Amino acid sequence: MAGELRGIRVIEVGGAVAVPIVGMLMGSWGAEVIHVEPPGKGDNWRHVLGQGMAGWAKPHRVNYYWEHADRNKKSLALNLGSPGGQEILHKLTASADVFLNNLRPYEMEKFRLTYEILSKVNPRIIYAI
Repeated sequence: MAGELRGIRVIEVGGAVAVPIVGMLMGSWGAEVIHVEPPGKGDNWRHVLGQGMAGWAKPHRVNYYWEHADRNKKSLALNLGSPGGQEILHKLTASADVFLNNLRPYEMEKFRLTYEILSKVNPRIIYAI
């Protein structure tokens, strides 16, 4: 199953586990997955094991959770709160096949990432939340 999604471009905006695991699987199957993260700090999941998962795990220098969930991806730091960051994401979405996100509804509106907006940028986009 290594190449069934070859030629598919996925834009992933979200963190924690659910959306990154979907993106990881799609990347494993050959899709080009671009994971969008906030500049300066990155996705919160990058730091979770290093900080001990709020006392649930022993802190460790290698974040196995991040390494697992975000393999097979490209990462891009974008400030989605800025018009410039939103413009770049809209340009990426214009050439994408799938848009994955797990942002809250008010964040999707704030960052101009609702289906109504992105489907105007790319009418054939598959929008998954």
